[in-house]
Amino acid sequence: MDEPTGPDARGFGPLQRLYRARDAWFFLGASSGQLGTLAAVEGLEGIDRLDAVSLAAELERRIALLPAAVWSSGSLRRGWGHINFADRPT
Repeated sequence: MDEPTGPDARGFGPLQRLYRARDAWFFLGASSGQLGTLAAVEGLEGIDRLDAVSLAAELERRIALLPAAVWSSGSLRRGWGHINFADRPT
């Protein structure tokens, strides 16, 4: 199986992975064909011009700026998948 593993594994690539929003973890599930749609989301402008390594870093930076609920509401309107994970005390 070719699955991401290890303590730092966040997903299969920049469009299929966990990101830390301001208040919770957020799983983004989009295809490369949806990158233009993602780039049309306020706060994600220009991401369609980035390579895969830069894309992951930039999505990480930008998604961290806003609460997970903001990203969830945008994903539902635009047709890309998401899952919010509530923070729990450890």
